Amino acid sequence: VDQEFFGLPPEPRPVNLRVLANFLDLRHLKISESHLNGFYPFLFQFRNLQTLNLSGSGRLKWDLENVCGLPNLERLYCPRNHFLTGTINSLKILEGKLVVLILTNCRKVEGCLKDLSNFVLLEELDLDGTLVTGDIREIEKNEFLSIKNLEVGDGVYGGGCLKSMTDAPDVMLARYLLKMRFPDLFENRRWHLSYVSSDYYEVDCHQSRNPPFFVEFIRV
Repeated sequence: VDQEFFGLPPEPRPVNLRVLANFLDLRHLKISESHLNGFYPFLFQFRNLQTLNLSGSGRLKWDLENVCGLPNLERLYCPRNHFLTGTINSLKILEGKLVVLILTNCRKVEGCLKDLSNFVLLEELDLDGTLVTGDIREIEKNEFLSIKNLEVGDGVYGGGCLKSMTDAPDVMLARYLLKMRFPDLFENRRWHLSYVSSDYYEVDCHQSRNPPFFVEFIRV
C-alpha cells in the first residue's frame, strides 16, 4: 500500500480503519461519503499528513481541536460533517500551513471570520452553512493575503444577507475593494435582503422586473 496516499471507496462495505495507524508517513487521506459513526482518534495522529478529505462523512463525530495532531496539514475538506464541532480558532496551529479549508454546511462550527485573517497561505475558504460570524467591511488590506475563493454564510455580514437596504452602499464598497485585490471573489454569490428586514416585501413572480432585484458585479 502506498504510504503517501490512502483513499477509501464510498461503498458501505466493512473496512478495518485501524490499519491506517501503521502508515506513519501518510500524506493524503480521503474518506468521503462514508458511513463512519463515532470518533476515530487515530485519524488525527498523522504528523506528516498534508491533505485530509472527510467530505460527506455526516455521522463522524470530531472537533476542530483534533487537527492539533496534524501539524503539517495544508488542505482540509470536510463539507457536510454534521457532527463536527468546535471553533475555527482551533486551527491556529495551521496558520502558516493551511491553503484550503472547506467547512460547507458544518452547522455546529463556530468562530469569527477574523480568526483566519492571518493565514497567509490560505487560498480557498468556504464557511457557508456554518455559525461563523463576522463582517466583510472589517477585512483590512493586510488580511487574507492569498485568498482566491471566499464563501461565507449569512452569519458574516455582507456575505449574502443584508439587514437593511441602507447598508448596501457600505457593503458594496467593501466587496468592490476586495474584488479589486482578488477579482475572482464572490463569483457565485448573490445578495438578498433578510426576510425579517423592515425593508423586505413580497413580489409577484410574474412581475420579476419590479424591485426587489438582484445586485450583480458587471465586468467590462
